[in-house]
Amino acid sequence: MKTLLLLFLFTASVAAIPFRSTTVVARVILRCKHPKDPSAKVFLMEKDFGDHEIDEDDTMDFAEFKFGQIPEKPLQLKGEEFEFSGLEPYIYISHACTENRVEAWDSFNVTLETSMYLSATFDVIIDLDTKKSTVIKNI
Repeated sequence: MKTLLLLFLFTASVAAIPFRSTTVVARVILRCKHPKDPSAKVFLMEKDFGDHEIDEDDTMDFAEFKFGQIPEKPLQLKGEEFEFSGLEPYIYISHACTENRVEAWDSFNVTLETSMYLSATFDVIIDLDTKKSTVIKNI
């Protein structure tokens, strides 16, 4: 009986928690001096418990970035999700901007934030030649 009462109280307390999803917006600019392909695939991802087949990382949004646009036009990605432990959003890029590799695609990841509970917008600039990134968080 005590176990049943404790289970009921736990369930009631969890049900009383306001479940609000967190929104992530990323405005991404990629830079590459000599792309072997005029576009790159950009994904807004949310990290889960690691490399487990049961719980893979979530794709929140994706799009294609076109190199060489003047003026540079940021690619906007947006996703919304709820996690008890907070979101861990990151940008994943599949691109052909690697020197000394013929017709080879490469990938690059940029972590936006860990344990994110409040919605935010990020301005992200990634130089694929130098593999360096700048992330600015706007609340």
